[in-house]
Amino acid sequence: MSKFIELYVFLFFFYSVSSLALEKIPKEWYPLLLAQKRQSDLIKNPNLFYMSTGDPAVEFYDFLYAISSSKSRHQFICRYPARYLLLQNKSIVPTFDFSFCQELNRFTEGFQSKHLSLALTSEYFNAPSSLFGHVMLVFHNDEIPEISATAIHFAALTNEQDNIFAYIKNGLLGGYDGEYIRTSLLNKIFEYNKKEQRFIYFYNLNISEEDIRLIKYYLYELRGIKFKYYFFNNNCADQIIDLLAPITPPKKKKSFIYTLPIEVLYAYKGAITNFSFLPPDIYYAQGIFANLNQMDKEKLHGIIKNNFNNLSDIESSSNKLKHGLFLYNSYLFRKKNEILPNYKVFSNLKFEEAPIKENVKNLDPLSRQLPSKIQVDAQHSTDNAIGLILSFRPVFVGIDNFQNPSMHESTLSIAETKISTIKTTRMEEFKIGELTLLTDYNFFSKNISWDGYLGLNRENTTDTLRLESRGGIGHTYSFFSRKLNVTWLGEFGLSSSKNKVWPFGMPKISFWGYYPQNTKYVFEYEYKLIKGSNYQKLLFTIFYCIKSNITLNINYKILSTKNVSEGIGISYYF
Repeated sequence: MSKFIELYVFLFFFYSVSSLALEKIPKEWYPLLLAQKRQSDLIKNPNLFYMSTGDPAVEFYDFLYAISSSKSRHQFICRYPARYLLLQNKSIVPTFDFSFCQELNRFTEGFQSKHLSLALTSEYFNAPSSLFGHVMLVFHNDEIPEISATAIHFAALTNEQDNIFAYIKNGLLGGYDGEYIRTSLLNKIFEYNKKEQRFIYFYNLNISEEDIRLIKYYLYELRGIKFKYYFFNNNCADQIIDLLAPITPPKKKKSFIYTLPIEVLYAYKGAITNFSFLPPDIYYAQGIFANLNQMDKEKLHGIIKNNFNNLSDIESSSNKLKHGLFLYNSYLFRKKNEILPNYKVFSNLKFEEAPIKENVKNLDPLSRQLPSKIQVDAQHSTDNAIGLILSFRPVFVGIDNFQNPSMHESTLSIAETKISTIKTTRMEEFKIGELTLLTDYNFFSKNISWDGYLGLNRENTTDTLRLESRGGIGHTYSFFSRKLNVTWLGEFGLSSSKNKVWPFGMPKISFWGYYPQNTKYVFEYEYKLIKGSNYQKLLFTIFYCIKSNITLNINYKILSTKNVSEGIGISYYF
């Protein structure tokens, strides 16, 4: 009876002066209790909350009462250490000795505590979950993360038996649970950097060791807690922002529709103090091979021509060539599952690592354009028609983006819309989805370029809006340090309108590159072979980067309908 009276008096006192009491709740308490996710019913486990309502204000006062009156005060604090530490740092509660929390200490024992970094991996088109890349938190002691560092990331708990269509459906509709996963950075380097040959970018955050401690305690509270996973939001990026929000609120609000991994970096751009990166072996090897002297280049061609069997040439190679061969051997083994003759010889080559001669600023994803785009073009055609073409791309990257220098040129566009006001207002194109990957084909890296498209367009001789799906494969050849690239693709697809479907084939060739500085050019020619109405398009476009988020576009287009047009416009990225 006495306990009931104590609880009643405590609650009556605080709630009777709620307007004053609410002001005393630290603003960090609300993101710590994941208030927005609780309202959206995205949290699968009620164990995160002391009170079943999950209301942050009720939790706050009940938490204070529990730690002040409970006989099991120590056990309660050890169960919710992040909440107590937050209030302790705000001088709301007395200092507590967390050394009594044995389970908590075992959980945090393996964490490094001096530095905290965001780690971003480049996109990976072979896995739907990594189309936009992946983001992690890395706890480390050295300024540049050591391989023994601890990595935290959020991932969907998928079913291994699900095919790609089941994965996409569940990812879009919330059919999977997700949770925070703790692993070593070494494991993620092997998975992303070695096996999948992706870049990993590290961004040190200006966060104190005490705040790092709070995040570790927060992870302890979140262990085993499951959330609904969605491909475009409540994903790896969204959850990493939630993890950091109680420590340092994001400077950019999360989008209601989607949250991309790159947006975590924009949200915490002001807190970044240092940037470093880990290139994949093939990128490193390509850079070394491109800068070999003529003698070493001839020796390299000879070694590859002899299928790597000429041991004397290998062992007598220069330091730089040995390093390149070592990396190339690792690339073939990890990425291609190919074992070269004399694999052990390559693995045991002695050399000094050659430096990467690269502009680090250009490699930083934060120096590239933002993922959404609005474009306005003034267009003039041969019949003296003048008007505007308005384009909107919600996400993610297109041929207009400056992607140099990287291992490939890619397009990933969803729901891109183009509307014309020439003569009459009409839709010119609606891309349901477009995916393109252009990778270099050369004597040591025989990569395939490919693309896929699904959408509505008017690329036909009748100038009518048709649903079109197509896909193709081919090769890309690079020259003069990517100043000139040549891509050819053989495409096949279906075009449909008014209950009719027309199959077609389409050879496509493009010349593109980066020259001069801040300028990208694209020259495309395609010939659509379709029954009774072959269609040709010749397009030349120049993109000039005025600022990181503004591009000037100049284009000249010739169509088989004898329509010639030229235009100039501005793209704004946000």
